[in-house]
Amino acid sequence: MAEPIAVTATIRDFIRQVYAETATAVQQVFAEDRVKATLELSRVRVCCGSEPVNRIDGGYVLLDGTPWLAQLAFGRTDPDSGEPSVDDPLRDGSAAIGRLPSQALQGVGPSWSSRLAGDGIATIGAFARLDRDRLAGLVRRWRSRQVLAFFAKARLAMAPVPPLPRCQLAPRRPGELLLWTPEQVSRESGVLGVVAADSLLAYLAALVAVLDDTVLDTLTIGDIFSF
Repeated sequence: MAEPIAVTATIRDFIRQVYAETATAVQQVFAEDRVKATLELSRVRVCCGSEPVNRIDGGYVLLDGTPWLAQLAFGRTDPDSGEPSVDDPLRDGSAAIGRLPSQALQGVGPSWSSRLAGDGIATIGAFARLDRDRLAGLVRRWRSRQVLAFFAKARLAMAPVPPLPRCQLAPRRPGELLLWTPEQVSRESGVLGVVAADSLLAYLAALVAVLDDTVLDTLTIGDIFSF
């Protein structure tokens, strides 16, 4: 890029801007799903930059050479049954996140929450497990593609949790850890290597991108990883 892109905001805003610009473009491609298609986009994960590298003068700057991690995950659905296959990645998502109400997703206010609940979709886990036909039916009935954006967030929120044994990070909050470097997370955990700590931070950054702050701030690492 010719010029650095400055984001004078919090690290959460920085992560969300990068996620929104990337995931929206990718999701738009897969929103036009064909009736008989069996390969579906199950999640998008985007991680960009780091606190020590991109934090400059009170803001965040996207510089040339900024490290990027982008991951697209795919799953197969039986077009006859509509049920996920045995390798559905949602099975390894956080049980605590799955139990959160759909309103815990960014943008799902009381109105959308009531609509979803009226269709039996009360939690993030239930939302993320909607099959293609039912999702398409909701889009047609409500005449809004906004539900596709919410569904994409629910799928991301239910991404597989990275391996994390019970450790000293249990009482920490996600937002707190995201201000640390992988080296700090590794040291404070007492059990993680730097690579594993980096994977943990990427996972937490994805949650920040899709969950409401007020909800996320009530959860600890122990809550999310069930220990």
